[in-house]
Amino acid sequence: MSTPNDRCPEPLLSVEGLTVVRRDNPQVRIVDDVSFTIGKGETVGLAGESGCGKTTTALAVLGLLPSGLRRSSGELTLHGPSGDRPLHRLRAAQWRQVRWASISMIFQGAMNALDPVKSVGQQIAEAIRLHEPMAGRSQVARRVTDLLDQVGVPSGRAGHFPHEFSGGQKQRVMIALALACRPALVIGDEPTTALDVITQAQILELLGQLRRDLGLSMLLITHDLSVLADTCDRVAVMYAGQIVETGPVAQVYRQPQHPYTARLLDLFGADDTPGTLPTPIPGAQPAPDRRPSGCRFHDRCEYATERCAAEPPELLTAGTDQQARCHFAPWPGSGPGRLAPSDDRQGSRSSHD
Repeated sequence: MSTPNDRCPEPLLSVEGLTVVRRDNPQVRIVDDVSFTIGKGETVGLAGESGCGKTTTALAVLGLLPSGLRRSSGELTLHGPSGDRPLHRLRAAQWRQVRWASISMIFQGAMNALDPVKSVGQQIAEAIRLHEPMAGRSQVARRVTDLLDQVGVPSGRAGHFPHEFSGGQKQRVMIALALACRPALVIGDEPTTALDVITQAQILELLGQLRRDLGLSMLLITHDLSVLADTCDRVAVMYAGQIVETGPVAQVYRQPQHPYTARLLDLFGADDTPGTLPTPIPGAQPAPDRRPSGCRFHDRCEYATERCAAEPPELLTAGTDQQARCHFAPWPGSGPGRLAPSDDRQGSRSSHD
């Protein structure tokens, strides 16, 4: 099912029914029937706990799945001025025309993503020369200088090696590398996870400024919903390999339509009460080969009923421009953490609740 996107009449990337399985056991779905769109100039947030399939989804979009996984179904389409390009049909040799030139990625953990034996300037220049072999030496050097200046790294440090930079500076270098070939879409995989709070804010501000200046589209992946509040237009929340809620970020924050989204918002301070700690979500996200029947969140949900344990919910319309994978959506709750089941729902709770 496609995600409605009235705010974005011109899609840049469409993902339809993406399913990723283990090669040694195709019955185990790491990503299960995921669909979303990203419009031109739009930032979409992909949120959820570690292990829910966010990074695997991003790697599938770039054709970079690890050897133990494969895309078993789904269509990935890049829309451009020269027409639609079906990424799911590309052969290995054709991916170079897409990676970094049309879609690039800011990988999680800059120290691991950067080559420790090459200067940062060399690494940025290498990406440019690979995709633009006709560019002259002076032209490439000028681009490296401009890119470092653009992300707030003094261009005089182009000859320095990754270990000579702080965590925030390395992340800025990674952003410069992602922008090296002028892509239309940048995927940020937890780009602020290893950084302190102040540096996180600076990096997010930088990404927002680059988006406005360059007209970029972005897919921002995070486990922290608070990161998306001021940076994204829309959000998709993942749980156990599925998207469980989508919608404009302001609406999802104001009135979440899935209990999992509401609990995530509570955990990351969307409904802060001074002097109190949020109540953790009980249990843990199930492993891909141990997912429960019915709703995959039902064994952690305080509103679960016998129907939730037996019947998998569809991703259906729930509120204005929102979708939720919940039998009881739309919820009448007035804000994060305030989902309140009606009397008939309370009476039909399963015994484990």
